[in-house]
Amino acid sequence: MKHVKNTVIVILFVVFCVLIVYGLKTWNNDGKKKVAANANQPATTVQNTDKTTAPTITITSNNLFNENNVTNGDVSVAFKASDLKDAFVNGTSLNDPQSQEKVTEALLSNPGSYEIIVEDNNGSKAVLRFSIDPNVVISEEGGKKASDIKSEPYTGEVAQVQQGPAITAQTPAGLINGGTVSSEFVTLAYSSPEQITSVTLDGEAMEVIGTVTSYMSGKHTVVVTDSKGASSTFTFTNNY
Repeated sequence: MKHVKNTVIVILFVVFCVLIVYGLKTWNNDGKKKVAANANQPATTVQNTDKTTAPTITITSNNLFNENNVTNGDVSVAFKASDLKDAFVNGTSLNDPQSQEKVTEALLSNPGSYEIIVEDNNGSKAVLRFSIDPNVVISEEGGKKASDIKSEPYTGEVAQVQQGPAITAQTPAGLINGGTVSSEFVTLAYSSPEQITSVTLDGEAMEVIGTVTSYMSGKHTVVVTDSKGASSTFTFTNNY
């Protein structure tokens, strides 16, 4: 009887050992399968989603708008593009084709409707439209902030007007169209005076001598017209 009991104990011990070995083998195989499954997963590719920033036009002055109308002038606009090519106001380029420097902002003061288009060297364009109308009544409660006036992508062509005479700042040097300076006087020079038929400073006719000088502070507009009827406008503000 004792021999049988010992035999049973031995058999149970052997069975127990077999179960333990089988269990360990199964656990290892399962682990290997999981590793193999993970190894067979396709590698994750991180795509570069960085794209060139499209051109935008923002109003940087604190104007109040009624829809896209503003009652007061002095609307400052800034152009932003990763590779700026040109900016147009009502079809007129703000850049000198012979200069590498690009105009990145403008000051619009005269009443009227404005269509501003900015283009980068990739062909992408943005447009911003608004009007300056002194007769528009805008309440502070109902007015729209300038920051709410957004430019939109533009896919059309720029309807350029005939290019007029080139106008550049002579004194002080570096003044750009639509810019602001503080100077005792401002002298602008225009090209080909022999082909110029009229020059006006703030609407007043000036002598055609190749330059025009303003000694007054404030906002000023110079318009130069050639014999073909093409005009160029240069606006600036002198805070002297």
